[in-house]
Amino acid sequence: MNPEKQITRDNHYVPQFYLKYWSGNGNTVRTFNGVVPNESVPYWNNAAIKKIACNRDFYTQVINGAEDDSFEKFLTDEYETPSKPIFDKVAKDQPITTRELDILVSFLAAQYVRTPAWYQWVTDTFKEAFHPTLKETVEKVEEAHKTGNLPTEPFHRFDGSLRNEGSMLDGIPLKITLDREKSAIEAKALASRALFLSSARRMLSTTAKTLHEHNWRILKTPAGVLLPTSDNPVIRLSYPNQHAYNLNGGLGKKNDNILLPLSPNHLLFTQIGSTKEELEEIELSADDYQFIIKLIIENATRYVFARKEIPEINTIRPRLVDPQSFENLKLAREEWHDKNVELENSFWRQI
Repeated sequence: MNPEKQITRDNHYVPQFYLKYWSGNGNTVRTFNGVVPNESVPYWNNAAIKKIACNRDFYTQVINGAEDDSFEKFLTDEYETPSKPIFDKVAKDQPITTRELDILVSFLAAQYVRTPAWYQWVTDTFKEAFHPTLKETVEKVEEAHKTGNLPTEPFHRFDGSLRNEGSMLDGIPLKITLDREKSAIEAKALASRALFLSSARRMLSTTAKTLHEHNWRILKTPAGVLLPTSDNPVIRLSYPNQHAYNLNGGLGKKNDNILLPLSPNHLLFTQIGSTKEELEEIELSADDYQFIIKLIIENATRYVFARKEIPEINTIRPRLVDPQSFENLKLAREEWHDKNVELENSFWRQI
């Protein structure tokens, strides 16, 4: 008898080993919560690393009636396990090889797409891109219809062979219905966990390769400067003009910066388009690091983690004190898995 498959339930969208570099005891980390139920909640608390930046069954899918945690294992095997010893070397100020630097860049790419922030971005972008992207898919169906390559049944649900490989619709719940009598084609797609995970995999297999084309450098903070990190730690800094910046930079846009805190004292950094020599010449001042701390805080979705409390954090990012919002977020986490399973099952039942 085969033992029942063990599913990893607690999916950490920020790895536990990563957060331990901001911990004083290896078990807890000083945490700022951007959404609290009342004013009596302290600005900073000690959060258990095994419970923070973690959603139950965040990555768990139900495929052919069975629960599947392959995305969690994919992240662990391909990105976390290879990176951990390199993080240790960086934290100890030990030199690393070019290959090890590439592994850290891969970790950055995976960290970028595994968070609730990525889920929200993909969902919002999907809504904007659905109609123009789906139009190409429907055109494929129409062409198959013209050439007689469609089955004879009046209604048919197509598999991935008629989707746009590499597009936003590749690998997500997509249903094409053909009504021959009315000469009509109806297409439906579902923005759900399947969209989130398929887009993350696609990003890591395609666009993320662009990151390895850039030159990277690990910066060491000056004495007395400790970087925080967050639940959305990859920063994409862009300067639309000399008087403004935003955190929507591209992965390949010249002069944009991409940053990831590796520890309270180390920062993985690139300035897109810079040569290795130009990157080595960049010197950051104490004010520059204070600006980076500000960016880390602003880029957080909800949580900021720090070795030491940052007294001015509420002036950078005022927290939301709202019991209803707090409960809504809690309920959304609790219902995440069952709701996504039901949405996808219901979607396919509606033939």
